[in-house]
Amino acid sequence: MNAHAILLFAGLAGAAAAADLTLADFRAEVQFRDRRQSKVAATVRLKGETGGAIVRHTFLIYDGRQIEAVRAKEPNGVLLSCESKRAGRVLELACPARPAYQIFYSFETAEAQTRVPLPVPDVRTPSGKRVVEIRVKLPPGEVASRDTFPFFAWQTPEQGVAHIANVPSFVSLAIHSAAVVSRWNQVATVSALSDAAIVVILVFASIMWRWQWGRRKG
Repeated sequence: MNAHAILLFAGLAGAAAAADLTLADFRAEVQFRDRRQSKVAATVRLKGETGGAIVRHTFLIYDGRQIEAVRAKEPNGVLLSCESKRAGRVLELACPARPAYQIFYSFETAEAQTRVPLPVPDVRTPSGKRVVEIRVKLPPGEVASRDTFPFFAWQTPEQGVAHIANVPSFVSLAIHSAAVVSRWNQVATVSALSDAAIVVILVFASIMWRWQWGRRKG
C-alpha cells in the first residue's frame, strides 16, 4: 500500500470517528476592540471516543472580511497540530479531537454591520438541548441596535449572551455609538415589532369577540 492510500484511509477513519462524537458544550466569547475588529475564543467540549478522530471546523467568511491568527489549544495551553485550507468564502480547520480544546482567532471587517464567523465543528449536536453559549462584549460607549443573530439578552448595554441548540455560522450585529442611537432604534427590532404586532392582533380579536357577543345577547 502506497503513502497516498495510507493517508486516504487514515483520513476516512478520522472522519468516521468524528461522526461518532457529540457536542457536549460550545462556548464562544466575541470581544470587539472597535466596531470593525474583534477577537474570538471558542471552547469546545466533546462526548465520545476522541482517539484518532479528526474534527473539521468550518468558518464562513464573507467578502471584505479577514480572519487571522487561527490556532487551537488544549486546556493546558499546548498547541494542537491543525491543518487549514481556504476555498472561496469557506475556511476549514482540521484538528485532532480532544475531550476539550479552544480555538482562538482575530477578525476584521470593513463594514459597520459585522458578521463574525464561528468555528462550526462537524460533530453531532444533542437534540432539545441548548449546549451553545455565545457571549459578546462591545467597546465602551457602544451598543448593538436593530436585530442581532442570534438573539442576545443584554445584561448591560455592552454585554450580551445567547443560549441556542446549534453552533451558528456567524454572529451578526450592527454596532453604534450609544450617544447617537435612540432608544427606539434599540427596541424597534423586527422580532420586537413582531411580538408587538401579535399583542395588538390578540387585543383586537378580543375586542371584536366581545362586541359580537354583546350584539348576540342584545
